[in-house]
Amino acid sequence: MGNREKMPVSHRAKQFMPFSALTGLNEALKKKEKELCFIAKPVISEEKAELINAELLNIDPGDKVCVEYYKDGEIHTVVGAVEKKDLIYHRIVIGGERIKTDDILNIDRGKF
Repeated sequence: MGNREKMPVSHRAKQFMPFSALTGLNEALKKKEKELCFIAKPVISEEKAELINAELLNIDPGDKVCVEYYKDGEIHTVVGAVEKKDLIYHRIVIGGERIKTDDILNIDRGKF
C-alpha cells in the first residue's frame, strides 16, 4: 500500500454532509402543497354578520369564547379568554392570536 496522508477529521465530516441534487425542490413542493390546500374565504350572510357583530359588542376582556376565523387560506379555531377587544382597529386578541373581526366566521360564548 502507498503512503497516503490521512485526511484531517475536519475534512472527513464534509464528505457525509447531506446533498440535494434538486436544489429548491423542497421549497417548491411546500409552495405547491399550500396552493392546493388554499381555501377561499367563505362568504357569510348579512344575518350571520349581524349576529357576529352583536356578539363582539357584548364580549369583554376575560370572557371565554370559541372563535372560528379565516386566515391565510385556512380556517382556524381558537378557544380561550378574550385578552383585548379593539373596535377601532377591528380586531380581538385571544391566546395571543390577533384576529380581524372581518375574518370571524363564527363566535360562541358557550360554557367552556
